[in-house]
Amino acid sequence: MNETCVYEAFDRPIVADDTLSLPLSTRSDFDRPNRTDGYSVIRIRHGTLPDYPDAVAAQLERVYADPSGGFDAYLTDDETIYWFDDVIGTIRVSGGTEIVVSPAESVSISDPVVGRFVSGPGLRTAIGQQGDLVVHASAVVVDGAAIAFTGPSGRGKSTAAAACAAHGHTALADDATVIARSRGAAAIVLPGTDRLSISDEVKEAVNSPVGAIDSDTVTTDTREREPRPLAAICVLEDGDRFETTRLSSSQATFELMRMSDALYADDDRVALESHTARASWLAETVPVVRFQRPRSLSALDEFVARVEAILP
Repeated sequence: MNETCVYEAFDRPIVADDTLSLPLSTRSDFDRPNRTDGYSVIRIRHGTLPDYPDAVAAQLERVYADPSGGFDAYLTDDETIYWFDDVIGTIRVSGGTEIVVSPAESVSISDPVVGRFVSGPGLRTAIGQQGDLVVHASAVVVDGAAIAFTGPSGRGKSTAAAACAAHGHTALADDATVIARSRGAAAIVLPGTDRLSISDEVKEAVNSPVGAIDSDTVTTDTREREPRPLAAICVLEDGDRFETTRLSSSQATFELMRMSDALYADDDRVALESHTARASWLAETVPVVRFQRPRSLSALDEFVARVEAILP
């Protein structure tokens, strides 16, 4: 029987086989006074799964296809999600509480690429199955509140968070931001990974004081990494100048649906209505701003100043 390691991410306990190399905080204390209650433990284990969809002994419907190819998600009749990656292997996510990972024959279970596969698509899927909204975004703490940066892949979300972290604003999440509803119906961001994946070029540009883990990952200060009220969501766009425009409720709802993880069948009207309702609630609760900025590393200091100015 494998030994296990206890992590914490998105305010949830994560219990994983210690053969896995996960880019998550290792913690065992889940009794913080401001911890959000009611979340189930997510267990991650090594197992044997099919290498391709046709080998699964269940009816499957593809619910996600990566534009670059070789990376797909499939839904079964019992709401289980399979992720298939041609290079890394297969993940099965069940009921929001179990993730099974089966690496490809040429990949070791301890390879960090497997850990990123599990902590990325796998963990986001499990949290979505538990009912929280998972947005493709990075988030930082500014004056005690969270500001999230969203946009398509490659839009600079991690760079934005790293620039803010270099100016003393704690990073809460990278690439995936989990947004929950507090008891008072406010939107809160649950702290995710304490590491930001950025290039060496970006790391040099922000002159980041945080410590390097490897060539493309840095850690951030964990002292303020706790659930924070969400103050604003910035939809990043490239442009030749800085400009911010607050989106209407309908525009914001559309962007949030487009940028959030929701894996359900095309004809599942109940799931669609639930997804729409959560995005609409968030759009009406928190300002969503279209944030145009020059895509230049030399403009990062001004970018941070303008992010700080978003808060009243």
